[in-house]
Amino acid sequence: MRSLRCILLLFQLVLSNLVLSQVEDEWRGELDLDFFVQKYDSCDSKEALDFVYEINDSELVKKEHIQLNAIAYAKSISRIGDHTKALEALSLIRGQVESSSHYIQGEFYGALGGISYSSESPVEAETYLLKSVKYLKRTHKKGELQAKYISLGMVATALEDYEKAKEYYTKAHDLVKYGSNKSNLYLQLNMALTESNSGNYEYAKRYFLGALELFKTAPDVYAEIRTYGNLGDIYVRQDSLVFAEELYTKGLNLAEKKGFLLEGVRFNLSLSDLHAKLNNYPLAYNHRLVYDSLRSALELDQVAREMKDLEKQHEIHLKNIEISAQQERNTILGISAVILLLLVLFLVFQWRALQQKNKVLLKKITSAKEHRKSKKPLSNDKQVLIDNLEKLMNDGKFFKNPNVNLERTAKKLNSNRSYLSEAINDCYEIGFSRLLNDLRVNESLELLSNVKYDKYSIEGIANMVGFSSISSFNANFKSITGITPSYFRKNRTTHLKTGS
Repeated sequence: MRSLRCILLLFQLVLSNLVLSQVEDEWRGELDLDFFVQKYDSCDSKEALDFVYEINDSELVKKEHIQLNAIAYAKSISRIGDHTKALEALSLIRGQVESSSHYIQGEFYGALGGISYSSESPVEAETYLLKSVKYLKRTHKKGELQAKYISLGMVATALEDYEKAKEYYTKAHDLVKYGSNKSNLYLQLNMALTESNSGNYEYAKRYFLGALELFKTAPDVYAEIRTYGNLGDIYVRQDSLVFAEELYTKGLNLAEKKGFLLEGVRFNLSLSDLHAKLNNYPLAYNHRLVYDSLRSALELDQVAREMKDLEKQHEIHLKNIEISAQQERNTILGISAVILLLLVLFLVFQWRALQQKNKVLLKKITSAKEHRKSKKPLSNDKQVLIDNLEKLMNDGKFFKNPNVNLERTAKKLNSNRSYLSEAINDCYEIGFSRLLNDLRVNESLELLSNVKYDKYSIEGIANMVGFSSISSFNANFKSITGITPSYFRKNRTTHLKTGS
């Protein structure tokens, strides 16, 4: 018989694994914990749960699927009281959770909350479940969010904060359309439990009895076991101890049959207290012994310590990550500082090179202001004409007139154009037009070197010195100095001295 059962179990697991592989191949978008939970719900023993977990863990490839498998296994194995294995499964993915999706983080903390609640640590359970809610609110998983509000209501009830419990149930009720049939059933059952604990026994009792009828057509072993216990508690408060004993016994038998050892702890304690009230001390003592034995075997106190250790390890892990990140930041800052220093040195070098270049250019520009004199002596008439020309141009600034030409200048000097042109060529070895442009460019250098003329545009400076167009000014300025007027203005370093 046992061999046949093993063969059937193996066949079931192989079939389940084939379905799992096929689904994983096709899965590209939604992540769903319920898919894995259903696989574990179909197992009827602890050995089967372990086997399914190991098969899934070895076959799954995607990180998200591996994490969901671990969470689903932890939820299922903790229900039958093996919290140590549940925590071991969660610890394997603990370091990855912070970088996972909000959905994964929400379900991870939800699983820790469930383990804490089962381990009789409601304060820690509330902390984990609130974290779970925080992450699930950032997803579109409204059904999972509803389930966490229901769990928070259970925790608040355990802490005897019934008003807070009702607030959580109200939030869960607002999400009824997103919840599964099972979640909505749990919502009603837990609301009835809160009403029971706050003294509304008849309302709670009617609903619990109705639920027991519903389980006949829609089985839910875990909810059914809890309903026997909750209903029995009501009858104890109403001093209907015989009915309470019958319900506790049914719940205990079903828990033992299905392997829910943690519920066995609960029922043996309840039966021990009940028989003490009935003055049946031998039975009360026997149930108490079983309770102590089961509690010790399940190591509930040890579980609480292990959960704290798990959190401590996580804090250390986060601290190590921060230290590593700080070291990386320091390295990056060091490299950045070196690069910045090299960049500064490069800019200083470039600036000095530019300064040197500007000095050369300015020297060239200054020399351009000195008109080239002929080495051979001029006749007295030509020397007088050149002296009068320089006086006209330098003192009278005659060159600033945009209409100046050789003919008008000769008339101004009481000479003729031919004789004036010949005198200019003999003296400066350049023509009249070049001489005129030299004078205008030299004047523009004075203006461009003086900051008080910075309010004028380049074109304005060109007009002030006698050029009729900006293009003519730019062309002559660059021809004479080797640079443009705008470049000279931007890079001037000292006031340009005249070379007289």
